[in-house]
Amino acid sequence: MGASQLSLANTEEALFQQVREHPEMLRTLAPGEFEQLVGELLASFGWEVQPTPKGDNRGYNIFAVSTVGPGLQATWVVECKASSPSRPIGVKEIRDLYGAKLEVGASNALMVTAGTFTQGAKDFAQSKRDLLLVDGNEMLSSWLSGSKPPKPGAKETLLRFVLKSTGNPLDLMSRFHPRGTYALNRTAWRGKAPRTCAVVSVKSRPSSAANDEPAEFDVLVAYRPKGVITFAGGTKYDGWTAMMLDRAKDGTLLDGHGKPLPNGHPPVFLPVEVYDDVDFNEIDFGEFVGEFEVGIKRVSQDSVWQQFREAKGGSIGIAGLAFVAARRQRPMVKIVISNSSSGIASDGFGTRIVSVNKSTPHLQKVLMDELTGVVFGFLEGRYSISTVAFSDYVMVELDGVLVDCTPNDEGKESRFDCFRDFIPDSFIEDLASLLVANFELDVSIVDGPTAGLLLRRTQPAK
Repeated sequence: MGASQLSLANTEEALFQQVREHPEMLRTLAPGEFEQLVGELLASFGWEVQPTPKGDNRGYNIFAVSTVGPGLQATWVVECKASSPSRPIGVKEIRDLYGAKLEVGASNALMVTAGTFTQGAKDFAQSKRDLLLVDGNEMLSSWLSGSKPPKPGAKETLLRFVLKSTGNPLDLMSRFHPRGTYALNRTAWRGKAPRTCAVVSVKSRPSSAANDEPAEFDVLVAYRPKGVITFAGGTKYDGWTAMMLDRAKDGTLLDGHGKPLPNGHPPVFLPVEVYDDVDFNEIDFGEFVGEFEVGIKRVSQDSVWQQFREAKGGSIGIAGLAFVAARRQRPMVKIVISNSSSGIASDGFGTRIVSVNKSTPHLQKVLMDELTGVVFGFLEGRYSISTVAFSDYVMVELDGVLVDCTPNDEGKESRFDCFRDFIPDSFIEDLASLLVANFELDVSIVDGPTAGLLLRRTQPAK
């Protein structure tokens, strides 16, 4: 990371150790001292920390790298604000930092202040899975106590229990799934807000038929607060609330108020509560084992390329993969935006051309649906996409799937770098969650100049 990289080993008494012993120092630090404190804390979590040069106004103070898995890393832009509680950080500063994140292609953005944030700033951050706010209170209660490194956005976790029972296994099912489906916690439970938890798995452990000891069951409870997006089949969920696309019986998209959705507006999803709730505090879950984070990770494109260089037998191309069905003919697919009629055709090289007229109503949703279909077809062995394969991983590059041919009408070249012009950032996150819901895959979002997903086949649970 360079000569200016922070190293706790080179500091006789790190600033964060002084502030830990004297917490009242936190809100008296000068801006430079506060930036030093944040850098030392991140370094204490095992991060690589690179302060930006003084006078270099990039929109952030620190560029950092954290490890999210074996050989895989996530990048962060970090802004430090030594503000007082009487001057909370507003949404403008948060938007500026997020813009800097997008400009440099970092995985996440982190804003740290000795003070507080306005509600508008908190609301904006809540809408982003790759943006984290840390205020003075959290620094004092969590960071300075050495408890946990920062993690962005709402996260799904699994709470594991081991339950011993001599009863009928069917009774357990009725206990945890009283109506044959998930039941949510009616009130706060183990520090979790109401309607954020459900039992998702109850499995018996092997035992001898002659054994008179109580049977043991592994019980998994999924914690999904608002902001955690998952899919069950093709249905999108925000937390445990189903988000149903607002559309008329004839398929016309609606605006949430019964009127046709204006062209160019994003689709509207209506919340639908599909699960009942019960009092979890009255249920015996057994012995608590622990809580573990799950969900979609984000990695930097640079770390993926580093893994590729270090791996043996890596390849770049559109060849078949180990985890898809083997077909002799799997056409490459291009989604072409043009002024011609929409339809499907093939070029002289066997490429499947999906043409979409640029004036198509709700063009963005149509393109997202087509892209989803291409990725599903790739995983099912029907289509080919440009890939980078190494070890057990395959990186799928999505930018090359979408082509804007409308400039051809003016005698100009087609645009092959148009993905982000037509597709919102949230699409990649939703697509990753959709793939996890439908395939036995580990999926990470690759942050960088181009849109991509890092895939790895998982073994079915036994």
